[in-house]
Amino acid sequence: MVNKFQTSLLRYFIQSKWMIDGVVWTSVTVLAYLLRFDPTDDVWRSQMLQILPFAAAAKLFLVTLFGSYRMSWRNTGFADFFLIVRMVFLYSGLMGITILSMQSAGSMTFSLSIAVLELLLGIPILLLPRMAARFILIYKLNGNGNGKRFSNAGARRERVLIVGAGESGTMVAKELQKHPEMGMKTVAFVDDKASLHKQKIHGVQVAGNIAQIPDIVQKEQINKIIIAMPSADGGQIRRVLELCRQTKADYQIVPGFYDLISGALSINQIRNVDVQDLLQRKPVHLDMENIRSYIHQKTILVTGAGGSIGSEIVRQLARFQPRQVILLGRGENSIHELIRELRSDLPALPFLTQIGNIQDPKTVEALFSSHQPEVVFHAAAHKHVPLMEENPEQAVLNNVRGTQ
Repeated sequence: MVNKFQTSLLRYFIQSKWMIDGVVWTSVTVLAYLLRFDPTDDVWRSQMLQILPFAAAAKLFLVTLFGSYRMSWRNTGFADFFLIVRMVFLYSGLMGITILSMQSAGSMTFSLSIAVLELLLGIPILLLPRMAARFILIYKLNGNGNGKRFSNAGARRERVLIVGAGESGTMVAKELQKHPEMGMKTVAFVDDKASLHKQKIHGVQVAGNIAQIPDIVQKEQINKIIIAMPSADGGQIRRVLELCRQTKADYQIVPGFYDLISGALSINQIRNVDVQDLLQRKPVHLDMENIRSYIHQKTILVTGAGGSIGSEIVRQLARFQPRQVILLGRGENSIHELIRELRSDLPALPFLTQIGNIQDPKTVEALFSSHQPEVVFHAAAHKHVPLMEENPEQAVLNNVRGTQ
């Protein structure tokens, strides 16, 4: 019941941020007078009451002009801080100029110290509701409002070591702090950048370099390792995994850079390591014009055309406009399926078919004699290594003799 009331009250405050900023900032004027002068002095109290409506109007105008009420209180940061600093400096500066002008004109006596106090008090007091809202939203209430952010179950949470103290690792630590209901607590970072060692990021120390993973896991009783190195190549990932396997901890990985670029990192994106992570490498840029000159308007022979690799080669050849593609395969069903696909999806591709076995010299010789292919893509091979290790004679007969 209390948590529901807190949530409803907080939503109301967020919807009324414009008024909150105006009221809180206007209260600074009252506080400045109370700190500077004797509250029982009727003269200064009367002056404060006279200036208060003008101060409130000016501050609400600046709140609207600067748009401070549009800033997300949940994500209060340096941008909010600097916006408030500019806003308060502008008001205090204009107020100081106005007071000096009135003093020189002798129209009314105002104290310049009020403008100074407005500057000194305005910034922290405007930041106060933002920090309070951030504290309640992030550290007190969780996603379903069950209010268990500060449970005493810390000892039962998984102790996490983050590999990589860069931007991605920092984002992971921040997300884990925001979501303690995930049952994970960041204990330490490791990073090979020596300048980060012994520093703290979001209150978590960079305990050492990557080579120290086994020692740190044992010392800190780590249950889970999260690899946060999205820009690392396959060799670096393999090195980290070798060190992780020397421990009893589970390990997961943050997606690669191109997976992250479309949006902010979330807890759900952290996943188990798969083969693709180990094969990461720099992108291979193909020289398409060179390939085109090799294929364009030439007769191409594709052996094993009905297989998965051979049929994909045929599909890729179509973009380079060969004169003709010869589909050689010994399986009539697979060749038939490929013919149907080509007629449906690539009707402009000229092709002919030949059912035959590459181990039959007469078939191959007749094909070369009648069609004279200029380029051969030889995909008619047994490719499943474990099976071929069990049947070596067939591997040699097909892959070696057939190629000859």
